[in-house]
Amino acid sequence: MDAAGVLMAGAAQGLLKSQHLRAAGPVVLAGSHPLMLIVAAQLARAGAEVTEVVFARGLPSLRELFLAAPAVPGHARLLAELAGCVLTLVRRGVRIRTATVPTAILGDGGVGGIRVARADRAWRVRGPEREVPARTVVLGYGFHASTELARQLGCAVRWDSAAGDGSWPWTATSRRMSPGSSPRASPPGCPARSSRAPRGPQRRRSSPHVWAAP
Repeated sequence: MDAAGVLMAGAAQGLLKSQHLRAAGPVVLAGSHPLMLIVAAQLARAGAEVTEVVFARGLPSLRELFLAAPAVPGHARLLAELAGCVLTLVRRGVRIRTATVPTAILGDGGVGGIRVARADRAWRVRGPEREVPARTVVLGYGFHASTELARQLGCAVRWDSAAGDGSWPWTATSRRMSPGSSPRASPPGCPARSSRAPRGPQRRRSSPHVWAAP
């Protein structure tokens, strides 16, 4: 998607955290990953006008909740963070819709809105469409594996399409280390970085500026 005003969730989060730039509102987020709730809450806390978050997936069934119960203790911190994000969004009047998918992004040369519709468990449209005004649309339907560091370290990276889960299985190649070398050395081609604290006056963190597509 190359339309002005359409961002992936990682890009919106990166602009906010590293560049202190928040997306221009109204902002609508659409996707299938819980990261959308975190990004939406971060944008809202930074002052962005987030109006709606739509999830392709519906609410989990009782059977799915039962099967997922053993994993709760190991993800308690993440679940608490997601609950805090939902509370933040609800307090700010952000609508959260499940079983809803985007069908079109509206606008000529820039985003003017997004068209969404109810969907079934296979994400097929099963309801009437409605239009939501938006100046920025943030999409998030999963992740791409970042294999740069593994390849710089000499690991063999192999795509396994048969796995069907989008994973990138990789195996480290054997490497000899010279006496006195540290396993924390920088990867080939990457300059070493000092672990010492920076000296001199530190810049005070400023409020995020607004990023808008031209």
